[in-house]
Amino acid sequence: MSPVTAHPPRATGPLRRREARLAWGLLLPSLASVALVVVLPLLSVFWVSFKPIGLADLRPPTAIARENFRGSPDIAGDGVRLEYRLRNSSQNKALSNVKLVDSVPAGLDISELDPRCALSGQVLSCSLGDWPGGYRERLRIEATVTEAYLASPVDPKESEVAITGESENILTNLEFTFDNFWLVFDSGEFVEVLGVTIFYTVFGTIGALVIGLFAAMLLNTAFRGRGVLRGLYLFPYVAPVIAVAFTWVMLFDPFSGTANALL
Repeated sequence: MSPVTAHPPRATGPLRRREARLAWGLLLPSLASVALVVVLPLLSVFWVSFKPIGLADLRPPTAIARENFRGSPDIAGDGVRLEYRLRNSSQNKALSNVKLVDSVPAGLDISELDPRCALSGQVLSCSLGDWPGGYRERLRIEATVTEAYLASPVDPKESEVAITGESENILTNLEFTFDNFWLVFDSGEFVEVLGVTIFYTVFGTIGALVIGLFAAMLLNTAFRGRGVLRGLYLFPYVAPVIAVAFTWVMLFDPFSGTANALL
């Protein structure tokens, strides 16, 4: 008669479900960390590889306005000009529904207003429509000064110009392309880079396995100082990869590297 092995009773019912929720709750921080550090950047790399963008497109296009004050008024009635240098920061992406809002200093009487602009009290608002890529313009507002302005002159550039515009974010839209891959495959260096990658992957992996196995067999034998060497072999596991990489770069720098100086 074969012996019977006793197994501890398994939790069932509400207790089992409670244990499962507790286990997932304990694992959740680790899963979230892995997703944030590894999975999300990897997915973003794949996403960007299919987008028709360059480095300049990573920053969304914005409307830019710089205000200038033209004229040196001495008496009431002298003419001055408010000038806004406007441009689209992108050379190929359009902006739509561009609007400008600024505060006109008290004591300036607007004598000539751009048809796209309106003045409500001291608030100047302009609807500038749509701007194509590379758009540039100078918006001029003619005005005259009064005694009130001469009594307490205010530089119009002290007021902050608010300008807004809408643009499509190329990183989040549904426009995809394979041009990035064709550029890589058609490149003259593709075969050479592929060969170096394969060589590094194959021989680097084999070398690491062979050297690691040799070190493990060596450290498995008893000799004086084995404990110290075991501790040193664990150093690469705790050393930050970035710090180690920069250390090797500094050692083998062609101009100021320590290794080159010693050799």
